[in-house]
Amino acid sequence: MSDPSRSRLTALLRAVAAVAFVASVSSTAASAQAVRPGVSAAHPSTDVAIAVGDWLSADRPRVAIHMPQAPTPDASGIRAARIRDAVTEWELLLLGLEIPYTVIDDATLERGIDGHIDVLIVPAAAYARRAPILAAGRYVREGGGLIAAGAPVNDPGARSALAELLGVRLESTPADVTGAFQVLDRVVGFPTGVPAGFNLNIAFREGFAATFVAETAARESTTRAAAPTLTSPSTFGRLRPYAGDYVADPEGGLAGLTALVASTAGMGFLVWTGFSPQDVSDAPDQQLAWQQFAVGALAAAGGRSRVSLDAWPDGRPAAMSVAVVPSPGYDPASMLNNLEGLLDMLERTSVPASFFIPGMEMAYFPGLTDRMASVGEFGVTTRSERPLHGQTVDVQRARISEGEDDVREAIGNSQPPRARGFLPPGLLHDGSTLRAVRDAEFDFMIVGAGRSLMPDSAAIHESVDFRDAASRDELATFQLASASGRGIEAAYRDAVRSGGLFVFPYRVEEIIPGGARYESFEQLIQSARRDGVVAMSLSAVSAWIEVRSNIRIEILEADGHGARLLIRNEGDQSAHNLVVRWMPGDHARPVSAEVSDPRIIAAVEFASGTVRLDLPEIPAGATLEFRIEHH
Repeated sequence: MSDPSRSRLTALLRAVAAVAFVASVSSTAASAQAVRPGVSAAHPSTDVAIAVGDWLSADRPRVAIHMPQAPTPDASGIRAARIRDAVTEWELLLLGLEIPYTVIDDATLERGIDGHIDVLIVPAAAYARRAPILAAGRYVREGGGLIAAGAPVNDPGARSALAELLGVRLESTPADVTGAFQVLDRVVGFPTGVPAGFNLNIAFREGFAATFVAETAARESTTRAAAPTLTSPSTFGRLRPYAGDYVADPEGGLAGLTALVASTAGMGFLVWTGFSPQDVSDAPDQQLAWQQFAVGALAAAGGRSRVSLDAWPDGRPAAMSVAVVPSPGYDPASMLNNLEGLLDMLERTSVPASFFIPGMEMAYFPGLTDRMASVGEFGVTTRSERPLHGQTVDVQRARISEGEDDVREAIGNSQPPRARGFLPPGLLHDGSTLRAVRDAEFDFMIVGAGRSLMPDSAAIHESVDFRDAASRDELATFQLASASGRGIEAAYRDAVRSGGLFVFPYRVEEIIPGGARYESFEQLIQSARRDGVVAMSLSAVSAWIEVRSNIRIEILEADGHGARLLIRNEGDQSAHNLVVRWMPGDHARPVSAEVSDPRIIAAVEFASGTVRLDLPEIPAGATLEFRIEHH
């Protein structure tokens, strides 16, 4: 099938037939979905750009999909259907991305892959025999790119060959675990555009295996908070059980396990997933994250030049905020003593805080509001701790307005403007809460759980039937770190390794100065300083996210020596402290780099094989265009 037009037409017919088969037979598989809006081969997201090059216009396809022979015995046909499902998902994705491809069988793979193929996709490695796995390994070691899904369940020799190729150990998931969340950490050098710490909802089927890196690396990952760098092998986070964060039994749980690995072998690059594409939840946000990751994997395996925008100012690995929140009940004496102790610490460490204390409580301590303003900002919560959700939108509006008036009265007109954020009592909300908060013109709301460890948004129009008063369809949300389960220190390490935002919930009436929790919090601040984490108020985070969301990056052209890049600010505010990272093509690891624009500072980061570019201020509506070359 060397003719790309014929390949794509044949693939389309195969895809349509397979989707019909899935719909009629495989009710457990997620429905095959078209490429999500905003995802393309050149841009899995707005903050990642890929030099697609000749992938879209090649005379012959540069991507091959392996269709293994169905295992026997397979009287029910389930395994054959699983293979078709997996191949179909990848075919539909490539068709949507407009990337020509061809399909090869076991015999073709074992004879050797043509040199024009950049990436081999093995979507059903769970059912592959040893000979095709060994052939795929030879292809990678000679400089090819491989994306494989699953671990061979019927052929121990094939499983061992795959594990050796990856440089990891493959283990079966517990029999009683039918699914889990795969936490997607940001890995420096492997940009995908997926929000840091995103929880990818996956199912385990037919004995699919998970993997973990060497025991020493697993031990280090529990004590070190540094963001991961693309080394060999690299893991993308961890598996997290549906039941919540707990330290699972190492013999029977998910501790130390992950379902995503990237590795190098010889001159090539490979990505492995412990699940097939059809095992990902068909929820729109889940499919979006999976497709973004898949495009990033294609670019990495294929050795494409790519550039990404760092999530935080000055290239910091993560961000930290302190949200001072109320506790049930109110004891003025404890509040006064504990608040003074907190202010002492914040002044000593120069860490900002966002205070969500009811205005009526702050009114008892007028002498402290000036100190609070000097180290942070004032948010809004309701006067009472009674939840808002379940009440009418008019009642919720009135209670929010009442809380806002209390804060204004407590801090007086001499204080700086308050934070444009709202904390619902008990962190509980419904559609009416979203509408009331948006009507009050708040910029963000604090929630108890989110889809990732990055600032998120709640779609108002999906939660309520009335949109007449909503000025925008979405409201930004920040997730408080959970102190339950594995503990607040583990939550901090997760946020830093993922490259996300850690919002510490400081319950001022419960943390006594000099006590264990007080000292633990100060130690955590010191850890953040050592880890290079940037401390920001929630309003500062909100403003940064708004500015960053308006930055667009492009690779105008790329060759073996460098690339011409374009950075454009489409917002109405100047952008400061931006950092982008460029990864040369063909798996090159640069030693030095030069940029045509003298205002841009370039530095090679040898651990990740990337070039860090510190950009100058980009005024609103302005564009930077420059060439970068590596040696």
